[in-house]
Amino acid sequence: RFDGAVVPDAHTTRDLLAAVDGQRVESVKALRALLSGKQPGDVVRVQWTDAAGAARVAEVTLAEGPP
Repeated sequence: RFDGAVVPDAHTTRDLLAAVDGQRVESVKALRALLSGKQPGDVVRVQWTDAAGAARVAEVTLAEGPP
């Protein structure tokens, strides 16, 4: 999912998702493709730029969500 469930609690609507597991995310379609082989409980490394322009990184455990 391309919403707050992907990025940790610090996520705001002005954050910009940059990469998942080192692979650039340039669209929702690209994000779906990157996550399509993952299962709930898998851990992915998420990189994003926050609203202040700072690069952030976190490991996120995926949850069940809509296809």
